[in-house]
Amino acid sequence: SMGRPTLYFVIDVYSTMIVGFYLGFGAPNSDGVAQAMVNACMCKVQFAQRYGLFIDESDWPAFFIPREVTIDNGTEYPNKLVASILKSTLGIKAFNFTAVYRGDAKGTVEGTFNTFNGEVAHFQPGSIFKEVDRTEQHPSNQAVWDYNSLVRKIINFIILQNKSAKRLKKLNFEAMVDDIDISPESIFLHSLEKDMDGGRKTTPHDEAMLRWAFLPEEEARVRPNCVFFNGLEYHHPHFREEGLYQVAALEGTFPIIVKRVKDWTNHIFCRVKSKGNGTKFKYLTLTLKNPNNGSPYWGMSWDIVAHQLEWLEMKVVAHEEYAARLRQHIRSMDETEFDRLMGQIALLPESERKSIVPRIKEFQAIGKKLNTLTHARDVMVALGFEGEAVEFESQQELTTTEGF
Repeated sequence: SMGRPTLYFVIDVYSTMIVGFYLGFGAPNSDGVAQAMVNACMCKVQFAQRYGLFIDESDWPAFFIPREVTIDNGTEYPNKLVASILKSTLGIKAFNFTAVYRGDAKGTVEGTFNTFNGEVAHFQPGSIFKEVDRTEQHPSNQAVWDYNSLVRKIINFIILQNKSAKRLKKLNFEAMVDDIDISPESIFLHSLEKDMDGGRKTTPHDEAMLRWAFLPEEEARVRPNCVFFNGLEYHHPHFREEGLYQVAALEGTFPIIVKRVKDWTNHIFCRVKSKGNGTKFKYLTLTLKNPNNGSPYWGMSWDIVAHQLEWLEMKVVAHEEYAARLRQHIRSMDETEFDRLMGQIALLPESERKSIVPRIKEFQAIGKKLNTLTHARDVMVALGFEGEAVEFESQQELTTTEGF
């Protein structure tokens, strides 16, 4: 219902191990590449848990920062972002771009997509092929996978592919001597140990720094009670401790630069100047406000949230139109009733009294008695004594009339 997803793979060319991916929507773009690159560098255990899949670190041991990156030039990766990555402290030395429309220049990635299509995608309900019989129902009407379940399926495919694919031609002399397995994962880990001095392993504490290095800049605004970004409210103690919320309250909201994970709304990230800990900056992880654990956007993909926010805007407009019609109808009824009452009053002599209307307390007491009797009648009807209720009501009406 959200449209056709786009899948990004990040692969270690030396071993052909899949080290990261991102599933987004819309045409392939640099933002999707950036999301996939961050995923490639981070531990996959917490990532899989977001989608209800519980794995061990050994199931997908891909949490290392690369020395060199090569991407498809067709994504038009912004030069500003490339420069930011190269200038960061991640240790990435080079960014390479393949020739446009040259799939043979990135055969490892193309081969992985072919395998995924042949083993997974083309056999799923809702799969779309280049040649479609227009007399048949469009495949989108047959789709059954939701976003989270599709992500779980891709993770399982990657784990299977990394551990079961045969890569005999990738074994070098040292790998043969050490008698390692012929899977992409075994070749990847062996090469890290022998050729890369164990690689640059990341930890959960590196997440904000990695996202700041790879992801494009976006603007949020500091308000008196939150950091507001794309319709959602976020918080970090830093903004209260530094008095930034108070500044927003006194001087008005102001912008800050943040970065986000497109497949998860729970956090956004920003960078602030550090104070006295030997580093120039520190990276903050802002958390989505989740009152009473009831936020409807908690744990969702931004693509899904965008759809929901758009739907809510349409719902607000429809509600406002309904409220306007109802308001006009009620106003018309009130005016009709007012005109009726004024017509009755016009038949009476004009009052010249200056003091309060007499017998108000007496009328109030009668009104209270009427409310009590009405409640008693309703209870009798509810208990099944309708006949008795009618008789009771007629007797009380006579008594009340005599009171007036």
